[in-house]
Amino acid sequence: MAYKYENVYEPEEDSELLLKHTISELKHFFIGKSIQQKQQHSLCEVGVGSGFVSTNLAKQFPNIQFFASDINSSAIDLTKLEFSLIKTTTKPNIQNKPFFEGFKKEQKFDTIIFNTPYFPFESKKDNFKDMTMKDRAIYGGINGYEVINEFIELTIQRLNPDGFCIMIFSSLSNYTEIEKVLIKNSYNYSMLESENSFFEKIHCLKFWPKNDLKQVLKNKEITNLKYLSLGKHSSVFQCDFNNINCIVKIGKEQHLEKEGFFEEKLKDEFFVPKMYYRHKNYIVREMYTGQTIEHFIDNPNTTLKELTIVLSEILKACFRIDELKITKFEMTNPYKHIYIESDLSIGFIDFERCIFADKPKNTTQILQYFRRNIPKFGNIGLKLSNEKILYIGKKYRDDLIPFTIQDILELK
Repeated sequence: MAYKYENVYEPEEDSELLLKHTISELKHFFIGKSIQQKQQHSLCEVGVGSGFVSTNLAKQFPNIQFFASDINSSAIDLTKLEFSLIKTTTKPNIQNKPFFEGFKKEQKFDTIIFNTPYFPFESKKDNFKDMTMKDRAIYGGINGYEVINEFIELTIQRLNPDGFCIMIFSSLSNYTEIEKVLIKNSYNYSMLESENSFFEKIHCLKFWPKNDLKQVLKNKEITNLKYLSLGKHSSVFQCDFNNINCIVKIGKEQHLEKEGFFEEKLKDEFFVPKMYYRHKNYIVREMYTGQTIEHFIDNPNTTLKELTIVLSEILKACFRIDELKITKFEMTNPYKHIYIESDLSIGFIDFERCIFADKPKNTTQILQYFRRNIPKFGNIGLKLSNEKILYIGKKYRDDLIPFTIQDILELK
């Protein structure tokens, strides 16, 4: 090549492996595609290093749009030099920034590739700040997978719906932990090849959006996706929907159809989040920013007055769902299903288990939760009576007549 690798990672077997499989996947991807479609194809290499992979791809596919990034300014200079020696249809966009930070916020890519820094730190005292740029090209964090997992989580904001990613990592990086992040972020994935190299195996892995995530990515009103949590039947992401901070819940059609139905039925109730968009594969709804009921109860700053107001509001909500002949089912242990906002308003989430019922159980279930937390309530100053809760729960099952917090207080 036209330069020396003084401060830049020199291409080795892992670079060759990434190049080989990217060429193969692009050839397969372009089958049946027109010249115009190929010209619109955008490829971004994160951690471009010497430019070996991207420039060799450009020789094979001179018509596609190339983007590249690296935190190492020497790598950027070398990559620009290598690109200057070949002819491409469009000028490559090369940025001296981490990951995708140098590109416009709205820029998406059809293909993203990354020969990741995958070695674990040699010592727990190691940190990125004290490393040379050349070392940062090979060390991926204390466990070797921290940079990899950050990359995976960022791709969801930058990948086109029908696009794919290819990355290189090592058997030293803990594949199990990487798989967890891929699953949480609703990605399909496939190991393209594993190659023995000295004391490790070098893995080349492809990942791409599952169909439910693909549908979300197709919605131009949804931006800035960021993983929040994984449930039994769905993944939950934070997002912007028409510039409103929201939650998007992605999952199986049969579960989301049921949840969407009951949220729609309850949409005018004070305890139900506003639904902004409903699709068979996902729901976009209002994002609660307060505490879960569990954190609210455990918070040392929660006062007796605040607790009394919140429990009263929860009872009102349960009475109302009972009145509508619906059982929600999470109320015996709603530790992550009830949110308390800063103004003490409450919000219920997760309606996928709801059913219509002649004898709804929301209030009797929440009373069980109250009973289990009598000691915690007592620490805040609210003295509930176990006997009164049992009595009024039995009475409520028979007559469905609402009651108040005062009705289940311990006598002074």
